[in-house]
Amino acid sequence: MSWRLFHMPRYTGRDGTVLLSSMLPLTVMLNLFLYGKRYWTEPALCAGTTLSTFAVLGGAYLLFTQIGVLLVERFPGPGQMYRRMSLALSLFLLTDFVVLSLMLRGYDYVNYFGYHFQEGDFVLVYCFCAILTVFLTFLNEGMARFGRYKATLAETEQLRHAYLQSQLLGLKSQVNPHFLFNSLNTLSSLIPEDAEAAEAFLDELCKVYRYLLRNNDDYLVPLLRELSFLRSYAYLLQERYGPAFRLETEAAENEQELLLPPMTLQFIFEDILEQNSFSRDEPLRIHVSAANGRLLVRHNKQDRFQSERALAGEAVLENLRSKFQLLVGQELHIAEEGRVRTITVPLIHEENHAWTSKA
Repeated sequence: MSWRLFHMPRYTGRDGTVLLSSMLPLTVMLNLFLYGKRYWTEPALCAGTTLSTFAVLGGAYLLFTQIGVLLVERFPGPGQMYRRMSLALSLFLLTDFVVLSLMLRGYDYVNYFGYHFQEGDFVLVYCFCAILTVFLTFLNEGMARFGRYKATLAETEQLRHAYLQSQLLGLKSQVNPHFLFNSLNTLSSLIPEDAEAAEAFLDELCKVYRYLLRNNDDYLVPLLRELSFLRSYAYLLQERYGPAFRLETEAAENEQELLLPPMTLQFIFEDILEQNSFSRDEPLRIHVSAANGRLLVRHNKQDRFQSERALAGEAVLENLRSKFQLLVGQELHIAEEGRVRTITVPLIHEENHAWTSKA
């Protein structure tokens, strides 16, 4: 039977194992002390006292575990460990006193298999249980901290993997021959027609590649920097596609200092351009806004015909989902309503992210 049927509180992840390996031996030793040889020689006494005592001790252990879970939620983090442990031990030792007193006096009151309460028995039993309680409290705390340490290592490794994959995707974007060829082709067509426009286009192209080269190794960048890059990137697209591509951006000043992984917007734009068709008669309209700690990228859907091959943009978005999940415990959210698709990107506060360049 699974312990999950009893909704056992989870403190270490091995609470059921610790309960059985500690409370069963304690049950046997306690009954041997109270009943002596009769515990082995009288089957009814052995079965009855084992079940009843284990039920009491097991219930007390579950109560202690629940208290431990509540204290971790109330006083989280290693910085509050001593306060948490002091409160836990005080509550546990007091509960030991009450539970053992009620159990032994209850046995005496109902004359449970002939047991008679003695103060000396109670003092010895309480001292032994108190020592065991202290030991189990520190053991469970150590196991819980080790479990959290392993979980942190696993999350860090996943985050490192996500960043390595993101860097690879960013490197592919830097050397993307199609984007470079199309940009140079647009530039060559501007030179004989409008030298000033060609110079402006070249300046924006340099800004795009400068950003790609400089920020690929950064873990997080301010939204302000991403939006500046996006405007340069969109300028190249608008020169290439003309009125078929339109972009609007808006972000409150207090939102622009929030963080996100570099080139997030470029990856999202590449997915949008890959997924949608657009023309002068049916332009692709993209609106980027930031509010309430969220970045919203909204565009009109104009699905283009796709081959059976996997889309590069899907891999990009999957990488971004993993990265945000590890950083802030949130994912990119994609919603479609009619012919409008909205991608919601959680922005990151400086003190809330789970990764720094020093990690």
